[in-house]
This record gives sequence, C-alpha cells and structure tokens, in this order.
Amino acid sequence: MTCNWRSRIAISVLEGFKRKYDAGSFTDTEIDIQGTIFRCHKVFLSAISDYFHAMFSSGMRESLDGKVTLEGITIETFRDILDFYYDSQGNIVCTDNVEEILRAATLLQMGCLQERCEEFYVDQLSVENAIGIWQLAKCLNCESLKKKAMDFVLEYFVEVGNQEEIIGLECPDLLEVLSNDDLKVPSEDMVCDIALRWVQHDWKRRKCFLRDLCKTVRTSLLSDVCLHKLLTLADRAEGSADGENNLTIVDEDICNKEMHTYVDLKQSQKPRNYEEVLVTIGVRVSAGLLPSVNAYSFLEGKWFALEQLPLDPGAGFAVCAYNNHIYISGRHGRKTYLLDYDSSVDQWLHCPEMPDNRCYHEMVASNDSLYVIGGCNKREGALASVYVYNILERKWHHFSHLLFGVYSTSCAVIGNTLFVFGGRGMGSRRTQEVQAMNLTNGTATIVHLFPTPITESRALSDGDEAFVCTTNGSVMKIFEDGAVFNVAKMPNFDRYNFGVFLHRGLLVVTGGDTRYPSGLGAFDDMIQVIIDDKEKLSKETVVMRDKLYPFASAFGCQKIILHRSFLRRPALPEHQADDAGEEDKC
Repeated sequence: MTCNWRSRIAISVLEGFKRKYDAGSFTDTEIDIQGTIFRCHKVFLSAISDYFHAMFSSGMRESLDGKVTLEGITIETFRDILDFYYDSQGNIVCTDNVEEILRAATLLQMGCLQERCEEFYVDQLSVENAIGIWQLAKCLNCESLKKKAMDFVLEYFVEVGNQEEIIGLECPDLLEVLSNDDLKVPSEDMVCDIALRWVQHDWKRRKCFLRDLCKTVRTSLLSDVCLHKLLTLADRAEGSADGENNLTIVDEDICNKEMHTYVDLKQSQKPRNYEEVLVTIGVRVSAGLLPSVNAYSFLEGKWFALEQLPLDPGAGFAVCAYNNHIYISGRHGRKTYLLDYDSSVDQWLHCPEMPDNRCYHEMVASNDSLYVIGGCNKREGALASVYVYNILERKWHHFSHLLFGVYSTSCAVIGNTLFVFGGRGMGSRRTQEVQAMNLTNGTATIVHLFPTPITESRALSDGDEAFVCTTNGSVMKIFEDGAVFNVAKMPNFDRYNFGVFLHRGLLVVTGGDTRYPSGLGAFDDMIQVIIDDKEKLSKETVVMRDKLYPFASAFGCQKIILHRSFLRRPALPEHQADDAGEEDKC
C-alpha cells in the first residue's frame, strides 16, 4: 500500500511544534502584543512569515535579544494566527475576525493565512458586500481577492448597482468600475443613471467630477430620455458658481440626436464587451429549417446565430429567462425535457426531465425556481397541475393545482403571486378568468374576469406590475392585487405567436402570424407600445426600424446579456434563405 510520506512528515513536524509550543519548550523569542507575551519559536515564525524571516535574519535588535513588539494587532488576532498555524485550525477564520486577520496576515506577510482569508471572502461574496470586499482588497494589495471581487461586481452589476455602497465610492473607484469593458449591464442607461445618482448624492462636492463621468459613460449609446437627464444636469452644473461650461463635455453630434434614431457606431465610443440582446427560438415549420436560436444586437442592427438546440423542441414548448439563463421545457417525441442555455459559455445543458407529459403550457421563474403551469396532453386534456423545478438543487416536485386546467395561456409573477391569464380549458373552452396562486402556500383564487375570453396572449413581469398583450392588440397592465387596466391598443393588430419584451423601459411586441390571409404573410416588425402617460407621444405605438430575421418565430422571445464574442455567425445564411421556401405559420 502506497503512503504519502510528504504529508505524514509535514503533519508529524507540525504536531511536534504544537507540543513544544504548548509546553513552552525551546521557545527562543517573545512576541509582545499590547503587553501580553506569546513565547514562540523563531524558526517556526520565520517559516510561516516573510516579515519575521527578514527580521530574524537581519541582525536587528529583535533578532538578538529575542523580544519583538508588534503594533496594530490585537491579542485575539495574534492568538488566532498562532492557532491557525500551530494547530492547523483553518476554521478559526470567521465573519467576526476575517478582516482583522487578513490585515495582520498582509502586514506579517503570511501567505497561507492570507489565502485562507481571501478564500473565506470569496465564498461570502454577495451583491450587498462585493464593493466593500473589493475596496478592502485594494487597500491591502490582495490582488487575487481584488480581481475576484471585481469580477463579481462586473457579473452582477445590475444588482450591485442598486446597493448604497456604490454611491459611497470615491470618484476614482467609481470610474474604475464604470469604465470597465466587461461591465454586464442591460444598457448604457443604467451606467449613466448610477453616475448621475452618485453626483446628485453630494452635488456640491461631486459636481466637479461630471466631466470625468461623462467620459466614462458611453454617451453615444444612451437613450434619448437618459441623454436628456445628463444634459439637464450638465446645464445645472454650467450655471453653478464655478462658471464651468459642462455642456461641452457632451459631443454636439450626440446632442443633436433625434428621437427614435440610431447612433452611427463609427462615430461612437466603442460598445462594451457585453450587451443586452434579444434571443428568439424556433423557425416557422414550412421554412424547411431546423429550429434555431438567434440573438439580435440592437447596437449593430444585426441577427446572429447562437448555439443551436440539442433537440427539436416540438410543438407548444415554453420559454423563460432567469439569472441570464434561458430555459425551455416541453415534449420531444414521447419524452419530456428541460434545457438550460448558459449565456456565459453559449451552450445548452440538459436538466432533469419535466415530470409529466405536457405541451402548450407556461413557465415562469421566481426565487431560484421554475414554475411549469397548465398545458395539455391527449390523455388528460387541460392540466391544472403546477410543478416547480429548484434550479440550485436540480430537482422537480409537485407544487399545487390551479382552480381549473388551462393551456394556451400566459402567466406572470408579481411579488409572491403567480397570475394566469385566460387560456383554453376542457373541451377547448376559451376562458376569461385571471387565476392567482400564492407561491408560499399554493392556494389558488380567481381575482378578475376579462370582458371577453382570451387565449394565446403574451405576458411579462416588470417589478411590481405585469403586462398582458392579447391577439387583438389590447395591452393591459396588471397590478399586485390583480387589478387590470387597459393601457394601449395596437391598431389593426390580429396576430398570434408574437413575442413581447421590454426595451429601454418600453414594451415591444414583435412578429406573429395571422389566421386571416392578408397577403402580408408572417410579420417581422417590432412595435414599441407607449404605456407611460408621462412620456406618451402623439401615437400609442411606434414601429421600430429593427426587424426579425427571415422565417423567424417570435414565440420563444427573451432578453439576456451576452458577451459580444458570441455574436459572430449570421443568423441565416443567404443560401439557406433562398432554399427555405415560402413563409408560413408556426
């Protein structure tokens, strides 16, 4: 039997030092911490600390008389350090002492202990403390921890940016974060909003940094609304006592942008490495192409092909996005499936199969879980069951039941409530009820009745409200108590299989088919729906210049943040488009 003698010898030597330390044997130096004396071994301290090694080998007084006084370290902290090394107590590092131990480890140049503290901090990284840990690592020159903390800030900046810690940063630190090309943000507007919020938090002291912040924000990529906010603040700074004309910090070409136009990227600051893209899944069956996954870059105005699905998703699959992943559930042949698109590597991963056979169901995400709602199958008809998939545990379990089964419905989560809008029930009956389910206890109720039945609608959540778009073009806002309000009507709209998403704070409806031939075929447009009265224009809808790629289905339609390196393959090569045939329904 082989034996790791290196480890056994190391353990034996360490245990021997521990026995000698406990007995006070052969100790040849005294460490004075706030008047408390620790009797230690020079050779041991020299082995674990470059600080002590340099001291004891330099001929300094401490190396001759065997007495060392250390300032800036508490008795408890030095005792913890000795326990860590003499007794191998790695668990000595905890929330209460990690900062003091890390400061001491960097001062005394104790590499192993510093690594343990950094490892502890990395395990504790969260959106609430990432900025603070990054600043601590910068202060102590802990390069590894600084990089990992910064990587966390960049990855989860959507959440980190909403924390008060970022408003407390000094300008150089804020600029370091906001200027990073790997900042993962849905749009440049978020970067600008944080910069403006930071300045306004302490206007008198911080207004002088507005010029530097504007150089950091990619101003040419801002929406008109956000650009107006920036110019307004610059105008305010211009009228300040220092008399500096801050309007000159914004390029005149950018100031002259017209509403709903796009910036020429050749004249713009370069985009970041990440951008928010629109991802659509599937193509029209009659196009003769396999189901595809494509992403649209609003900055470039182009469609790109992503990693393709590992299987045909079949009819009536469900799609949702969560934590920058896209999930698809449905039925492939006689088997069910759940697929996970990992946007960090552009790959589809197989998850445990959905427990029961269903299609034309809905799927929404909340609190690290996916909820599969309703649907139908040949044996049972319309399904009332709700299953939940725990993303972290990778496990399915039955959650609850709706009051009655529905399929071809739409769903949204507001707070802790799941709303189910209309759909088809048993016997294909079109329903008009809004069912609500408490996600804590699974109880279901009916909270509203639409004036007429609705099916094949589309819904999405936006904070403490949701929006529902129907096949006749009505757009309704849903509040947390289930109240429903009509907010817009798209003219001449009669579509199904369309997609809905939010872009720059506005609801966008895209694509779809019609049951009534009009000579137009399938739709490829994107329609902005103006639903905020404060920003309402003369028309309720605006047709964007952006369009779907040829033969696209907008049914599986989600927005995620993607690294630009994945945007390299055209969505549909021309020769495929030429051979695809006539467009038709999904």
